[in-house]
Amino acid sequence: MGSKTGLVEIVRRVLACACLAGAAVTFLTPVSALIKVAPVDFADRQERELFADERRLPLADYIANETKERLVSVQGSEWQSFFEAVNATSSGQPPNVAWKERRIQGWDSGDSVFFRLDERR
Repeated sequence: MGSKTGLVEIVRRVLACACLAGAAVTFLTPVSALIKVAPVDFADRQERELFADERRLPLADYIANETKERLVSVQGSEWQSFFEAVNATSSGQPPNVAWKERRIQGWDSGDSVFFRLDERR
């Protein structure tokens, strides 16, 4: 009886160590970074602000504050088509299957579209 209990205890400890090692490896494995692209309704967002000072600002000033040091200027027809596809995908009408797969599915399905940093079109 004692040897069977000892074997069960050894198996339990080995299994616990294997699970901990697996969790550590999973935690330490790098995942490729993602870029989130989503249309923003700044007027609606401003209305929902918690601080009255933010709600009283003119919309142009509010947008300038929210996007300060976060804007990237782009030009060209490929960007126009890119943002049209982002808007279509965000509203639930992706232009093709590849765009449909970029949208979050599940609990937090929403208007965001995701891209990997190392991805090229």
